[in-house]
Amino acid sequence: MTKTLSIRMDRYNYEVLSEFTKEERTDLSNTIRDLVTRGRVMLASEKYRSGEASLGRAAELAGQPVGRMMTVLADFGVEPHRKRGLSARVAEPKAVHVNLYFWHCHFGEELSAGLAGDRS
Repeated sequence: MTKTLSIRMDRYNYEVLSEFTKEERTDLSNTIRDLVTRGRVMLASEKYRSGEASLGRAAELAGQPVGRMMTVLADFGVEPHRKRGLSARVAEPKAVHVNLYFWHCHFGEELSAGLAGDRS
């Protein structure tokens, strides 16, 4: 379901939006929706980076599946929360599995060696 929204903004921001609209060859509504979507992803990434949000919560804020959010975070250079993921092993095994997979993809053997040491 869609909702209609009316907003006020200063002239400069309106001009910037108008310029984006021309560059993208679209209409103002599509431009604003695109910027809101991008803003959600950026907000989620910042909250994850600062430790204010878990991976699952960040994905929820961004409106993305967890796997896609992991890719977005990696693209932004955000490192996974190793300690948080490992400490959640008992409470959230699925989340830990996803986090471990993410770490393995990005840190490879270094992570595998570290985990093997943790189990001894």
